[in-house]
Amino acid sequence: MILHNGHDQDVVRRFVLRPDETVPPHRHEHTQVVVPHTGVLAVITALGTWVVAAPDRAVVIPPGLEHSHRAHTRSLVSTIMLAYPLLRARAGDRPTVVNLTPLARHVLTALSEPDRPARMRSALENVLRYELRSEKHQSNALSLPTPRDPRLLAMSSALINAPADGRSLDDHARDLGTSQRTLRRLIKAELGMSFPQWRTLVRLVASLAHLANGESVTNTAHLCGFTSPSVFIARFKEFVHVTPGAYRDRMLASAADTGHSPP
Repeated sequence: MILHNGHDQDVVRRFVLRPDETVPPHRHEHTQVVVPHTGVLAVITALGTWVVAAPDRAVVIPPGLEHSHRAHTRSLVSTIMLAYPLLRARAGDRPTVVNLTPLARHVLTALSEPDRPARMRSALENVLRYELRSEKHQSNALSLPTPRDPRLLAMSSALINAPADGRSLDDHARDLGTSQRTLRRLIKAELGMSFPQWRTLVRLVASLAHLANGESVTNTAHLCGFTSPSVFIARFKEFVHVTPGAYRDRMLASAADTGHSPP
C-alpha cells in the first residue's frame, strides 16, 4: 500500500504496480528515494514527468513536492524515506534521477531492512548522500516537460496516447483551431524544444515499456512511429546511452532475477 498523505509513518515500502496502474497525487514530509527493481515507472509532477527504468536507476523526490506515479509495465518498486535531504537543493525542487552504483545499491538494500537501529540508519544515509551527490551519478534521464497552455496539454495527450501518429504540426494546429506558427512558438516557449524533438522524446518514453516487455527492436520502432529501426536505434542510444537491444536484454534479465518477468 502506498502512502497518500503527508505523514511518513512507514520508512520502507515494497510493492508491485500493474501495467498502467497509478498512485494518486501525494506528497511527503521527508526525502523519498523510489527504486524500481523491475519495470518502467513514471514520476509525474506539475513540472514534468520523469521516467526511471530498472535496474540501475532511482529517482529522488524532494520533501513537500506533490507527485504521482504511473507504471508503464508491471513494476516491482521499493520506496525509502530519508530523514535528511539526500541531494543539494536545486532550482524548482524537481525530482532527480540518479545512477545507482554497486555501493549505492548495497546501501539502499540495507536501508530497506525495516528494523535497522536509528544510529545505523543515520550512518547509512550519510554514505548514500555522499555517494549520490556526485554529478557523475546524476542521470540525464528521459523526462517530459508538462505544458501549461490548454492547446499544448491536448496535443501532449494526443502524442502520448498515439506515439506512432505521424500527423504534422499543421495537422495538430488545424485540430486545435490554431495556427502552426502559434503552436511552434508555444512549444519553444513552454517546453524549450521543437515539435520534432518533443515527439521524439514521447516516442522514446513509449519505447521503454515495449522493450521491457520483450518486444523486438524492429517492432518497437514501428509501434512508436520511428521511420526505421536504424533511426530508432540512433535516437535511443543518444538519450539512453545504450542500444535498445542491450536495454531490452538488461530489463528482461533484471525481471528474471527478481521473479517478475513480463507475461
